[in-house]
Formats: sequence, structure tokens, C-alpha cells
Amino acid sequence: MKTIVDAAAVFEFCHDDAIDEDVSVRGLEGIAANLQRLTESEVEDVCRTLEELAVEQTDPEVKNFIRGFAANFGLSDAG
Repeated sequence: MKTIVDAAAVFEFCHDDAIDEDVSVRGLEGIAANLQRLTESEVEDVCRTLEELAVEQTDPEVKNFIRGFAANFGLSDAG
């Protein structure tokens, strides 16, 4: 899961001169589409892992990104 979050963070936080904005959006949408195929049990596991990753994160911006990940990627209503 950490690898997925790391990849999503690259798309989210990269500058437009590094990765085209349309490419970033397509990448994030692809990640979201695949995550939305998870079973309820898998989503629960992902949400637990996300909270663990957020606790370990020292960068406040990245911590907030991880904490909002489930809601922003269509896995939960909370964010």
C-alpha cells in the first residue's frame, strides 16, 4: 500500500513542468479506479494501513494527503 500512496503522492505533488497535469490526473484516476474494485474487507485493511502510514509520516502535507486518501480515492466517505 505504501508504494501506491507514494506513487499517488508523486502525481499529486509534482510540478507541472515535471509531469504533465493531464498525465497526473490520469494516473490518479487510474489508481482510484483500481482501488474502488477492492472488497469491503480489503478496503478496511487499506484504511488501517493508511492510518499507520499517516502516523509514521513527519511531513504535515503528506500526512494530510494520506489521512484523506481513502475519501479522495473513493474508498470511504470520511476524509
